[in-house]
Amino acid sequence: MRKAAKSAAVMAGATALFATMGTGTANAATDYYLGNNTTEAGYSFGSIDIFMRSSLITGTVKSNTTGCAQVTFRAPEKPLLEETRTACGRGTGTSKGFEFTLPTNVDGGASRINIELWTLDSKGDRYHLIDYGIVVR
Repeated sequence: MRKAAKSAAVMAGATALFATMGTGTANAATDYYLGNNTTEAGYSFGSIDIFMRSSLITGTVKSNTTGCAQVTFRAPEKPLLEETRTACGRGTGTSKGFEFTLPTNVDGGASRINIELWTLDSKGDRYHLIDYGIVVR
């Protein structure tokens, strides 16, 4: 009887472990904030959940001017993965909310997500780095 109970407990533990691995349980969400609302260029804030095979990124980017602010999210694993979100002002500035999944199909998931906040020139190219940060798993 004792052996059967022990085996059942081991099996339940193994099942829970494999279920967790399959769904990609995340660490606690990490909040980020780049720039500030008093700068001319803009700012971005939100949270990042790093899972086993992807990262869930939720937030807002705001341009405080007639120009554009762009936030870049980069997972440095091979192959390099990058996503951007942009908000362009119309005289008074504008903000754009976002939620997306950054796939990181490497064993164990991304080790970190690099975040950069840029202003863009009139051609839409990155012009000036406003702020940057790193979210570590």
